[in-house]
Amino acid sequence: MVKVTIRGKEFPLCLTVAALDKINAKCGGLNGLHEWLGGNGSTSAAICNAAWLLGVMIEEGEENRLIEARFVKSSKAERKLVPDSEALSHLLTPGSAKRYIADVWKAVNESLVQTIEAENPKNGENAEQK
Repeated sequence: MVKVTIRGKEFPLCLTVAALDKINAKCGGLNGLHEWLGGNGSTSAAICNAAWLLGVMIEEGEENRLIEARFVKSSKAERKLVPDSEALSHLLTPGSAKRYIADVWKAVNESLVQTIEAENPKNGENAEQK
């Protein structure tokens, strides 16, 4: 999972189905994400959009971590305080917001990778005719 460090604190980024729903509402889905994140040609819009998406992916990274701990690992996890999009818009400067665009793209791409799980073959190794 892609992680970012903001003011000395590390946050995982995750594009979840919930985050995708927010992206669909904001910019029309993944097909329009590249142009939207680029600000449609406006540098200031690109910076604001990057801060918004960074906030969404930080929040969803935390939600993903909690769900993973509770349902997969069967352990109790404590919710960490993470900055949302609004908090980031007040915390980050335009220059620092631009720095996270590459991390956001890495997290989007990583989250879109499909993992296929298959059962072990029923027959032992070399059991099939060659």
